[in-house]
Amino acid sequence: MKNQLDILFVLKVMDKIRKSGIKSEKGYVLEGIEAGTGYDEYTVYLATPQVTLHIFFHNKYQFEYQKEEHFKGFMKSLELINRNY
Repeated sequence: MKNQLDILFVLKVMDKIRKSGIKSEKGYVLEGIEAGTGYDEYTVYLATPQVTLHIFFHNKYQFEYQKEEHFKGFMKSLELINRNY
């Protein structure tokens, strides 16, 4: 399945996680979503135990997940953060 992703939306959510979340070992956590950057800060990620989203340079991205239901729950969590913070 090819996932269509609004990169700007994800980056806004990441900013909200960084501003409102709790600092963790790798980044910040809010509502069960961890957000962080790669060592070069050109790569960012959002992750739960079931889903990881990497955003690379030039707005390329890659999802890692096993079940469609996990992906859908992840996207709902991003929408919840965007709406509530």
